[in-house]
Amino acid sequence: MSKADEQLIQRLKQSPADDFYLILRVSGDVAEVAQRLRAAPVEVRHALRLIGAVAVRAQGKEALRLLDEPWLVRMEEDRPVRALS
Repeated sequence: MSKADEQLIQRLKQSPADDFYLILRVSGDVAEVAQRLRAAPVEVRHALRLIGAVAVRAQGKEALRLLDEPWLVRMEEDRPVRALS
């Protein structure tokens, strides 16, 4: 099973220098992963401890590199959430 949808992977490959807003679902300690990411060229926007995830902004090429990390469970695009009325 892939850590990201094929459509997202293709977009990352097609736009390696563009910024992407992503949710990284992680195994292990969220704060530790967030600290590691801060040392990389990735902007940590939020540590989401309740769901075991980190919200980040990263260039496509960096996001692709993160797919090889053993602590990464799933990568998803961070999109706006809207309530139905």
